Amino acid sequence: GIGNWTREDFIKRFKHYTDPKNRNISVNPGEYNTVMPWILLSSLTEEDLGNMYDYLMTIKPVNNKVMVFETK
Repeated sequence: GIGNWTREDFIKRFKHYTDPKNRNISVNPGEYNTVMPWILLSSLTEEDLGNMYDYLMTIKPVNNKVMVFETK
């Protein structure tokens, strides 16, 4: 989760995907997959991303088990 991320970490993670060489996100069996649309949201302004982070930090955290990617 993002509970331990700073606002700057959050913004930096999204902005990482503005560079086309960072857009090939491969996930192999046994690795963590993500549903976050990193590439799509990387085009937001830093102000918008910061506001999104600020909002998310107002929501009470939940305990959720994250599943690793599995092939069928």
